[in-house]
Amino acid sequence: MWIEKKIYLAVWIISISAALVSFSKSCKNHPKEFPDDFGEGWQFLERQQDQSDIEWAVLTSLFKEYWFILVVQIICTNLFFQRSKARMLFYAMYSILALTLIVGITISIVFLMYILLMFCIHLTGKKQYCYLLTIVSLFLVHHTRFFNLKEFLLIEMERDLFLFDVGLAWLLSKCLSFAVDRIDAKRNIYNVSDISMVLTYCLFLPAFFTGPLIAYESFHTEMLKNERDTLSSKNILLNTVYLLYQLSYYFVYEFLLHFMYSSSISYYPEIVANFDRWSLCGLGYALPMMFYLKYFILFGIAGSLSRFEGITLPPPPKCFTTSYLASFLYRHFDRGLYLWLLKYLYLPMLKIGLGRISAQSLCFAFVAIWHGSDAAICISSVLNWLLVASEVIAKHLSTSKIGKKIQKLPSDMHGRFCAALATPHFILLCISCDFFLSNYEIGALILNQMVIRFELIPLAFLLCIMYCGCHVSIDVKKFQEKGPLSMNFILDKGKT
Repeated sequence: MWIEKKIYLAVWIISISAALVSFSKSCKNHPKEFPDDFGEGWQFLERQQDQSDIEWAVLTSLFKEYWFILVVQIICTNLFFQRSKARMLFYAMYSILALTLIVGITISIVFLMYILLMFCIHLTGKKQYCYLLTIVSLFLVHHTRFFNLKEFLLIEMERDLFLFDVGLAWLLSKCLSFAVDRIDAKRNIYNVSDISMVLTYCLFLPAFFTGPLIAYESFHTEMLKNERDTLSSKNILLNTVYLLYQLSYYFVYEFLLHFMYSSSISYYPEIVANFDRWSLCGLGYALPMMFYLKYFILFGIAGSLSRFEGITLPPPPKCFTTSYLASFLYRHFDRGLYLWLLKYLYLPMLKIGLGRISAQSLCFAFVAIWHGSDAAICISSVLNWLLVASEVIAKHLSTSKIGKKIQKLPSDMHGRFCAALATPHFILLCISCDFFLSNYEIGALILNQMVIRFELIPLAFLLCIMYCGCHVSIDVKKFQEKGPLSMNFILDKGKT
């Protein structure tokens, strides 16, 4: 069986490499045709670098420009504000000042006004009002009138517009979290320390613009824990190693931007329409691969900085090669958002009598609205819901007589059956990601060429490659479960 597994691994690596190389070659003239999307790359590579991803450009420049704010915060909270109440007050005041320095007083006031509005509404003790405010706010944020508001607020720079939008999106989720958690906990004390805690949670700097999302109750527990725990020299060393580990991936990503022009090319479907199948497959894989790396870095750096302050945020995405099932991808890509959806949408829906599939549909609908609900996002959300629903149905069928017989098959046969069953699922999951990460035109091109208009022999070839990919994903997942060789695991062990 080990020879068979090596064949699967070899086929998968060779196929992915060939597709990515073909995609890179198809884009070799792209910097000359669309120079505005590119900038000077590393000199020794003698290639242009894709700089069209505004999210990456703004957030990385933000860290480079304002790193000293985070350093001062870490030093002050560890040396001068170790008591919980003093730390809360410092965080609240310092975060407001830092936010004003980064985005200006106008945007900061808008953020603070929304926190105040949700705080006042949660005082009624009615969770339904808090949910209503969140839903209405989400719709308004993506309405054309909201763009008029941004013009009225004189937000014109592309950088500030992006930070305003992304900061507000995270803030809406955090405000619902603190409102619901405080109502559930029946916290009726509203002193300075209490308000400081809410402000600290909403404006916590390492994760304010980048995520990941953490529930209010979990954050509150982490903050209270800090008064009992001190940052030892061993933890400082481990946290420094972890930060350097995350920063190393920044250079990997920057290197890949010299070859993988997936961000820029996604704006030009007329060029993608002329790609051959290998290049199109390369684009289809490059989009989620680069997205995974980007958020592995952003979540990882935010998490590593927060560790210096004794706060553990949700981990960065799990290895992309393990995500052949939609449910696994959504559980472990953005772990914080998944736990947020589970706590504030999915479980409450189950409590009022909705079935699992209906509750999941509401979660995916929320994700679609949160991201703007354009055509590509809606198609991706519907596809993801169908894929997760199919997993629920498959799990239910596994308890039937036939399902139990399949479970009793020898492990090798059972693994082949599961991989074969998951192969179409894996293909549709990749296409769903491509819709989400590009636009309707690119997603439709990939769907048409890969599935709808595919000839029998190329389609069979694709199924064989993705079948090998499923086996690789299953094996990598099993390996991680047996021996979790991750930096998060090492850091957690270092605390004990």
